[in-house]
Amino acid sequence: MIDLPEKPTLAEIQSYVLQMKKARGFNTTDCFYECCLLAEECGELISAVRKNAKGGSIDCCVGRCYI
Repeated sequence: MIDLPEKPTLAEIQSYVLQMKKARGFNTTDCFYECCLLAEECGELISAVRKNAKGGSIDCCVGRCYI
């Protein structure tokens, strides 16, 4: 698994995202497909937030989101 430093720079985050995309087979330059993947991931996040919205909180991959 690829790890990020505790306080990553923008370049380190971009490198991490590219490496993870390649590792998962999502390395593409098709902007429409990239937007669809992003929308799908955002939908999963929204579902998790709605599921836990009753006074709970969720931990995100980078940072924390509190509802």
